[in-house]
Amino acid sequence: MLKFVFKVGQTKEHLEYFEQTTNQHLANLDKHLEKIDVNVARLTMGMGILTAMLSNDVSQAIDFVSPRNSPRRLNTLGNEYFNRFNGNEFLNDNKEALFKFIREGNPLTKFDIEQLAIAACFSLVNTPSFNHIKNVIYEEPTKTLENGKQFDLTIPLAVNILAIPLRDMYIKENNID
Repeated sequence: MLKFVFKVGQTKEHLEYFEQTTNQHLANLDKHLEKIDVNVARLTMGMGILTAMLSNDVSQAIDFVSPRNSPRRLNTLGNEYFNRFNGNEFLNDNKEALFKFIREGNPLTKFDIEQLAIAACFSLVNTPSFNHIKNVIYEEPTKTLENGKQFDLTIPLAVNILAIPLRDMYIKENNID
């Protein structure tokens, strides 16, 4: 009988230990699933942004803030938006991360730097540092230009506006000719 009671006691201890470790593993799994959910949401948003960036609308809208020439420069409207975004403050506050992104892309030409500057700015869209810019975009109505054409300010357009001065800043600070 003592042997049986001892076995029951051991079994109970094993079950309690199993329950405790299982609960710990489930808690850890929940934490990992939460991180996965956040990352999936970020990836989904990023895919939407990239889709919009690659669309014709953005390539046409960029012409309203930066006329076609090489290299692109912001016009009056582009500079107006850049200032409303507090663009200099945004670039200076995030300079280290932005420059690192560009540097790690191993650019070989100024064109590469320009493309990486766009991607670097996109990399910050889901961070608190981009919130002011998103608020400006949210509050901006459709703009009608003198020629009657209309366009909306979008995240991809804002990123392109920010990327032009970022490109120039990177080129200047790295003495690239």
